[in-house]
Amino acid sequence: MLLFAHPDFEDELRAECMILNLPLEPLGQGLFKSSLKHNGSFVWARDIWDDCEIVEFDTVSKAVSQLREISKLPWRQVTCSSHRRGELIEQAFSSKAKILKLRAKKTGWPGDVSRSRRQPSFLLLSPNNLVACASPRDEAPGGAWGFNENRDEPPSRAYLKLWEWGWRTEVLPQPGEVALDLGASPGGWTWVLAKAGLTVHAFDRSPLKLKLPLAIEKRVHFSKADAFQVIPEAAPVADWVFCDVIAAPQRTLELIEAWLPTNAGLVFTIKFKGETDFDAIARLQSISGGFVRHLDVNKHEVTFWRHPVLK
Repeated sequence: MLLFAHPDFEDELRAECMILNLPLEPLGQGLFKSSLKHNGSFVWARDIWDDCEIVEFDTVSKAVSQLREISKLPWRQVTCSSHRRGELIEQAFSSKAKILKLRAKKTGWPGDVSRSRRQPSFLLLSPNNLVACASPRDEAPGGAWGFNENRDEPPSRAYLKLWEWGWRTEVLPQPGEVALDLGASPGGWTWVLAKAGLTVHAFDRSPLKLKLPLAIEKRVHFSKADAFQVIPEAAPVADWVFCDVIAAPQRTLELIEAWLPTNAGLVFTIKFKGETDFDAIARLQSISGGFVRHLDVNKHEVTFWRHPVLK
């Protein structure tokens, strides 16, 4: 099994694997091998290649031939070393134009939750040695997501977290639904949700700094309030509750737990200052129907979400 780590959070992946009793062998920056398999989810792994094959070759054509024996679908390179040689292998399966299209950065909020097929992927460990995986776990091979940033409209870069979550989730908020944004200022998440067609009730002690067309801005309702005082008994009925507030993990956990009895979908960021709180992560992982991931655009934080509960 091959595990990919964000370069800034290799220590977190190592610690997570120690908790799981999963031995790791480093293969390079952000790349680890384990002799054991773990079918459960990982928080700190960018991508996981469960069933890998080592392919040794002396020519590009032989590498292509051996990859075709594993899967006849187009293969995609994850750069590790010998990038140009890897490009030649990749181009034997797809045109340069198609490769560029596949590698293009995602733009904005997804239109739906349809997912592209996981693409067979390989990486070169040396000019004559590659690792191949027919079915990576992540939609972005190697876990390196990329977005064309909107540098003009959003009031903060926090919107990228919600964009990435939107591409990852299996249940997407729909136009016409109602969302709460707790600790919303300056308004990055509210900006995403309002543009996606939701009615947003935003709460913060500081005002929003939004630049939205009037037709969209009419769906945003701001209230001056402490995010941690916005609990189900004191809030509008909502289909979704979002929260990217800066707070100690314990406080955010308590807010999540206050909203668990509702049917609302939940999307919260849990931020760490200093050491990573693995106990807090374990509590999140114990929540029925919940997901916990370090998104590629996250800093020292993780994202928790739960889909809306069907009535």
